Amino acid sequence: MYGFDLDYISHLPQDLEAEGFVNIQTKIFHVPIGDWPRDPHLRPIGGYLREIVMDFAIAMATRPFVELGMEKSEIDELLNAVRQCLGNRSIHAHLPIYFVWAQKPPETSTSSA
Repeated sequence: MYGFDLDYISHLPQDLEAEGFVNIQTKIFHVPIGDWPRDPHLRPIGGYLREIVMDFAIAMATRPFVELGMEKSEIDELLNAVRQCLGNRSIHAHLPIYFVWAQKPPETSTSSA
């Protein structure tokens, strides 16, 4: 409805192949949302991702909820509940982060003799 395709990653490799790219590879990392991991490397990453997810939720929720007739106070209350859930260390949520890379096809040399 608003022009985003939140599932674009599922068909990105096929789109790259259709454009002529080769050696298309995908790597998926399951990153924690929040600073609940014991791993000292993952803890700050999860904290950063929690903030990114919250900023995304605020940006993406406002317009649809306003169009549904919700008051600003109702939207704020809902987003506060989301913030509380994201900050709950007993919820061990992950978000898959996809990395997709490919190579340009090799140049075909045409020699005119």
